[in-house]
Amino acid sequence: MIAGFYSPLPPARTGVADYAAALLAELRRHGRVEVAPRRCDVALYHLGNNALHADIYRRALERPGVVVLHDAVLHHFLLGQLDESAYIEEFVHNYGEWHRALAADAPPANAEAALRVAPG
Repeated sequence: MIAGFYSPLPPARTGVADYAAALLAELRRHGRVEVAPRRCDVALYHLGNNALHADIYRRALERPGVVVLHDAVLHHFLLGQLDESAYIEEFVHNYGEWHRALAADAPPANAEAALRVAPG
């Protein structure tokens, strides 16, 4: 069995990369774990609230697996990945139709400013 491991790793300047490197070493003590393989039996995705996770996010949508969220919400990440309409629909999907106006107040046009203050 091959476990696929998808995460930023050092030298990426993010706490997720540091955490992932330590976890990867421990997981390899228990079985075969490969970083970003083309094929695997199970995928382990690490997602955080910044653009470093864009490729990982897209792969997780294409090939489901286990997702570790390193942030409580991914709004800053989604602001940088989705156009305004898609962002609003994602927001409504997560928080309900009654919050559509709130989502419209944070369109991707503001993504660059949001990403500068985004944690993680």
